[in-house]
Amino acid sequence: METTSEIGKRLKAARENARYSRTQLAKVTGIPAKTIEKYEYGTTDPSVTRLLKMAQVLGTSAIDLIAGEDLSLDNDEPVIVKQLDQLDHMREDGLAKYWREFPALLASTEEKLAIISVPDLLDIAEDRGLVDLPTVQHIERLALEGADKPQALCKEIANRIVDTLYFGADLYAVERKELERLAKILGVQPEGTAIFFWGWSNDEELIGALRHKLRQDAWQTGEGSPHMPMQFPLNENDEVAV
Repeated sequence: METTSEIGKRLKAARENARYSRTQLAKVTGIPAKTIEKYEYGTTDPSVTRLLKMAQVLGTSAIDLIAGEDLSLDNDEPVIVKQLDQLDHMREDGLAKYWREFPALLASTEEKLAIISVPDLLDIAEDRGLVDLPTVQHIERLALEGADKPQALCKEIANRIVDTLYFGADLYAVERKELERLAKILGVQPEGTAIFFWGWSNDEELIGALRHKLRQDAWQTGEGSPHMPMQFPLNENDEVAV
């Protein structure tokens, strides 16, 4: 095994390459930030278990950190893609097991979704099965009129990607009547509407109102929302995201 100082240098490089602060890495792994600092400076040798945990989060491997073969990102698979895969695994395995790790890793992923380029954001969205996506050209045209509209559109696309992490599907791919059924069950109704049956003005309003409640349910049960079916009734030609 390499010296502790060499492993520490590789660990620090991998952390910085993945754009994690020590505090952020500590939140995701449960390893104190001060301990991570000691690992990086070579004053303490990490256990194999902790090395594996940090390597997984940073998008590398324990072998890379130990042997120094390739501690950097896999150029064909950016860190954010690996984080999305990890979050999918946590959801499938049951959120109750990851009550600490999932929120921290999700926060890091949301930060990356907020700053990546529009083409990269749309590529991730398409890979995760999102439907009715705008083109890069459309977003660029909106930007010529001001920043508000394209920023709001990109924020909603990022929100839809996060939906797939919570539910395994893009809510926009779900049949409207199924979304309305969920709204009735959860007691969610349009803002300023005294009588529920006045209905929703559009899908965006309906999904926006449902999203927060369904995510809350996912955490309360630790296994996803009890109101969400295992298989959604989808709009014609749409597919479940993941």
